[in-house]
Amino acid sequence: KETRRLDRVTTTLGKEVEEFCLPVDPAESAHQPVFAAVTSDLLSALLHDFEPQLDAIQSIDDQEPAHRARITGKRIRYLLEPIRAEVPAGPEAVEQLKQFQDLLGEFNDANMFEIALAREQETATARQDRRFSEAVLKGRVLDETWLRRTREQDPCPGIAALRSRLGERKHQSFESVQEWLREQAFKLRRQLHAIVGVLRRTQAPDREIERKYLLRSLPDLVVGSAAQLIEQGYVPGSRVLERLRRVRVGGVERLYRTIKLGEGIERTEFEEETTPRVFAAMWPLTEGKRVRKRRYRVVFGELTWEIDEFLDHPLILAEVEIPHPSIDPAPPEWLRPYVVRQVSSEPEFLNVNLAC
Repeated sequence: KETRRLDRVTTTLGKEVEEFCLPVDPAESAHQPVFAAVTSDLLSALLHDFEPQLDAIQSIDDQEPAHRARITGKRIRYLLEPIRAEVPAGPEAVEQLKQFQDLLGEFNDANMFEIALAREQETATARQDRRFSEAVLKGRVLDETWLRRTREQDPCPGIAALRSRLGERKHQSFESVQEWLREQAFKLRRQLHAIVGVLRRTQAPDREIERKYLLRSLPDLVVGSAAQLIEQGYVPGSRVLERLRRVRVGGVERLYRTIKLGEGIERTEFEEETTPRVFAAMWPLTEGKRVRKRRYRVVFGELTWEIDEFLDHPLILAEVEIPHPSIDPAPPEWLRPYVVRQVSSEPEFLNVNLAC
């Protein structure tokens, strides 16, 4: 009966809804990230947490770092499981993560069991002490028979024996963790970084679509607020111009390498975070082609406005990244009084042309 009813509803809908129109705004869909981009970003962020967590496991007392590393490793494994056969060393990396997760799981179980036994031993000891005190206060004769019965009912010796055995198991499990860290951790890190690289190479290049405005002064909204200190330089090249960027925020420093292609408001951008060693080796090449600025970020609606206060020039620019070239957002009220004009298509306001 229900099947026949479903058939009738399906037939009716099929006649009345032969076409279904769904409006699509190209401005909203043009810059959606692809699967490889999302996965590589997630894996990179997890690696950023995972590596210092591994380094923090130095002794058997490092239970909290070990627990955090186990959770992060599990998240990495779950992220890689669906693509393990599609990336180099994927199956081996997933297997190593599972092995590490099992080792840390056993170590964590021993820690938690030890805490539970310690708590139970403390409770049992207090119970025995209370039993002796009550017996004395009631004037009971503490003869050998009473003492033997009391000792037989005392769980503390059994708990102590369990804690001793558990301590041995805990040390054995931590020795297995240490062995894995010595023999497998470096290889796994290298594999995971390689997977990030593969995912980033397979994704479509990022696009930067932004509009830029010349300002007459720094907006009151950002005066005195937290800012990024940015130093960037350009490596000379006839066809390819590479940018190095150092970003400092609240004592934290991040380093990047970037290549941009194209002109106007829409350009292709390739960017990756780099190491201090690589940055230090390349930075001298940018001598005479550098820019220093403070950047203030203001989230307004669905857009983020960036205000750049240049430290090498009496210049202040506002930038806003947009999802589609057809979008031309009006500057918000807090910014509008400071806008001189839009300079998105004026090459003299490109950072590379401002570098000195």
